[in-house]
Amino acid sequence: MSAKDKPQPTVRITVLEPLGAGRSVNSDIPTGTTIGSWMGCYLEKNNRKPDGMTYKVNRNEVTEDYVLQQGDRVTMFFGKIAAAY
Repeated sequence: MSAKDKPQPTVRITVLEPLGAGRSVNSDIPTGTTIGSWMGCYLEKNNRKPDGMTYKVNRNEVTEDYVLQQGDRVTMFFGKIAAAY
């Protein structure tokens, strides 16, 4: 088996859905992934922009360069919410 075919090590995190679903999902991600890079991909898949997001891991606010660890619980909040007039 070549290095290319070898499975990459992953960690499992729990994500509290920020998109109105009100549920949590488990996600296996590559070891060494930062919350900023993972969240950018996650939001892009759901047609959202990561601008103005606040990230919390295990109830503590973190910056985009935080490296996600096995068992982390991730929550995120949109900083700006558009209101109707």
